[in-house]
Amino acid sequence: MKIIIAGLGPGNPELVTLEALNHARSSDVIIAPRSRKNTPGVAENIIAHHLPDAKIIPVLFPMITDTEQRDKIILEQLTDIQLVNKIFFPVIGDSMLYSTGAYLLDVWRKIIRGICSGCVCSLNGRRVCKKISRNEHRYTLNHSRHC
Repeated sequence: MKIIIAGLGPGNPELVTLEALNHARSSDVIIAPRSRKNTPGVAENIIAHHLPDAKIIPVLFPMITDTEQRDKIILEQLTDIQLVNKIFFPVIGDSMLYSTGAYLLDVWRKIIRGICSGCVCSLNGRRVCKKISRNEHRYTLNHSRHC
C-alpha cells in the first residue's frame, strides 16, 4: 500500500498543483482529514471542486493533546478502508509543515509540496501590509522577500 500526502496550496482551488490532482485521480482511495465529524475541511472541498465524482472518505483527526488516544481514533477509522494500492491524502499548504499528514509519518511514501500561505503572503506582503494598516491600526505584518 502506498500513501501519498499532497499539499494542495494555501486554500485557493486555483492554486492546487497539477501533480497533486494527477495523483488524486490515479488513487484507489482519497481520504480527507476533518477536525469536526460532519464538516468537510478545506482540502476536502478543493478535491471535490476539481474531482466532483471522486469518492472521498472523511477521516476525523481529533484536536486533542493525548497522542495515543488521537492515534487510536485515527487508526480505528483507517481499518475500515480496504487494502488498496494507492491512498491519496490531501492537506492544505506544505505537506511537511504543520500538517495532519504528519500523524501518518510512519506510512509516508511520497510527499508533494504545496504552496504554503506564508509564502503567498510574503509575495503579496506590501499590498497586504497597506490593507492592514489602513483598516486595522493594531496589526502589523512584516514584509519578507524570501519564503
